[in-house]
Amino acid sequence: MKRELKAFALVATAVVMMANGRLPQPDGTSDIPGIIDQGLNHSEVEQTLEWLSDHIGARLTGSLALRKARE
Repeated sequence: MKRELKAFALVATAVVMMANGRLPQPDGTSDIPGIIDQGLNHSEVEQTLEWLSDHIGARLTGSLALRKARE
């Protein structure tokens, strides 16, 4: 699950960059290797998701947990 989430995030980022015309750089290099490295080796997605789900919990409308999640 964790690996699939990271892969999805990388693909989504690449699609957005292609839509914005940012993939090929003027000097002919690409941002893709840096994005992949960032996603696989320096991602904070797991820690953020764990914090939101384990420490804050369900966020019902108007609840204290919802206010904490917003902060």
